[in-house]
Amino acid sequence: MIKSTSCIFDGKKIQISDALSLRAERKGTSKKSLTFLCTECGQIVDPHVDGENSPAHFEHRERNADCSLSVPMKSRKKGKMEMQEEGIISTDELARRTAGGIGYIRTKSGTVKGLALRLDLNPNAPDIVVVGKGVIIESSARLFLESGVSVPTFVKRAANAWKFIGDYRAMEYKTDKATIRANHADRRIEDIAGILFLERTDEPKVVVRGGGFADANTRAEIEKAAIEAVTDSYEANGFVIDDRQRENIGYDLEATKGRITLKLEVKGTDSEQPRFFLTRNEMNCSSKDTAWRLVVVTQARKSPEIRIYTHDEMKNSFHLDELAWECTPIKSDS
Repeated sequence: MIKSTSCIFDGKKIQISDALSLRAERKGTSKKSLTFLCTECGQIVDPHVDGENSPAHFEHRERNADCSLSVPMKSRKKGKMEMQEEGIISTDELARRTAGGIGYIRTKSGTVKGLALRLDLNPNAPDIVVVGKGVIIESSARLFLESGVSVPTFVKRAANAWKFIGDYRAMEYKTDKATIRANHADRRIEDIAGILFLERTDEPKVVVRGGGFADANTRAEIEKAAIEAVTDSYEANGFVIDDRQRENIGYDLEATKGRITLKLEVKGTDSEQPRFFLTRNEMNCSSKDTAWRLVVVTQARKSPEIRIYTHDEMKNSFHLDELAWECTPIKSDS
């Protein structure tokens, strides 16, 4: 595969390392985004850091079949079978699977058909998707939420290479400034209309029965009592609480007091001794975000008692036993 490692910037030829440095320096400022041009055709290209299968390089923002640096389709013939074996599909195949829709929220005839996400623009995708300003993309985001449909979702791995990562639906679309500030990633805040929060729908659900665990209705009552107890406790100490339960982002409540922000994952039980489950998303959030806290509420419906743990304190206080594993077929070499 052809990989371009130089571009034209401000009338001069620069290397990919220089472009990445310039972008890093501009990150977080209010200055306009940088424009890099292909050395051959002059169209806009974007710098990409090195990944699992490729070194740092430039990619055309829009594929140019007449440019040798834009990876012509004919040069991909040998790799097409390899891509399919690895679950990677071409841009043309992506269009077919999303009914020919365009944009990253792909719609056709008023229906959302799929998502095509770039991780350089949405590093927290697919769970969190940043929606830019514009009539079409904003209306597509609202349509996705209101329709409640679950659609095939793909992420871009390289030029002309997309990987299917599951079926997702929109759980919430928030446009308030606080949510945008917390999730804008590398994008300029003034260019963002809102944030979509997604949920995967094709993963198997682990349902625990017996062994001292309550039925679904009782668990819901315990969870509600625990959330209320934690909310009351933090509000009594001057915190403002933002309920984030529906967003599937690894914690339930965001507690803010002045410059302090804590991300609280609440676990409730009627027992005097704490026992609970952590999802993969919650565990990942606990290890990556120093503001994450585990808040366990024992005797939640009777006489709530609250215990608070950081990630390290949680690991030192509990046995973290894997209750279940997802089992998928092993691909044969034949």
